[in-house]
Amino acid sequence: MKDYFYINDRLVQDYSQQLNLSTHESKPSKKESRVSVSLNPKYERKKEFSSQILSSTKLVDNLHQALVKRGLVSQSRPFVMESLLSSETEIPFVFEQIKATKLIFTQEHLSRIPSIKELAVWIADPDSNQLTDEEWTWHGTFLLLPQIHFDDGVYRTVMSGCSALQMLLNGIKGEVSEPLWRGASGEPLGRGSFRHPVEKLVDHGAIEIGERKIETLYRMRYLTNEQCYTHLGVEHRVNDLLGYPIYMAELL
Repeated sequence: MKDYFYINDRLVQDYSQQLNLSTHESKPSKKESRVSVSLNPKYERKKEFSSQILSSTKLVDNLHQALVKRGLVSQSRPFVMESLLSSETEIPFVFEQIKATKLIFTQEHLSRIPSIKELAVWIADPDSNQLTDEEWTWHGTFLLLPQIHFDDGVYRTVMSGCSALQMLLNGIKGEVSEPLWRGASGEPLGRGSFRHPVEKLVDHGAIEIGERKIETLYRMRYLTNEQCYTHLGVEHRVNDLLGYPIYMAELL
């Protein structure tokens, strides 16, 4: 079982329209029995139908199935950036069941996004089995999922000096007048620190809530090899991926 706690209705509607998916279904509204007017009376049953809009969860399920059928959904995030250097060949959506840590940014940190009172962000660790000590080889990818999408930009890979975590914070700060992939001096949210990305966001006002097991379908937005953290006492340079969730559900 699962509990849907976030659905991006706008993205669901947009993608459903692009794929010509129906957003309504016909349901019987009532049955009537009538006597025909003739020398030999007959009872006739007439079934009437009404058009009803599909529920958000049904729309999500239909969209997910349609994307899978068209080969547009991967079952895992890329663990190495070089496999997705071309934005023309990547599969744009990813479906995952993962353990992720939830963080909350309260309204005081969202002054440039006045339409929301708080923002949840989810961070999933890389698969530790993918980590390597080989020089110039950076395997393993952090997944960053904000419960919002900052722009409608297409997928792209690393812009030097700007990790996906930095791009995420740029969006939270509402700095959309500048490129979202604008870097910061010293790269404190990327290669400049080997602290965990959760700790890096806490430094910028996020409140750590805890880890949950979730399911999500998301569109890849920005992938870099500009992230670093420490795992079991060993410092690693890895990748990080910003995704825009279509939906998120807690696995019960």
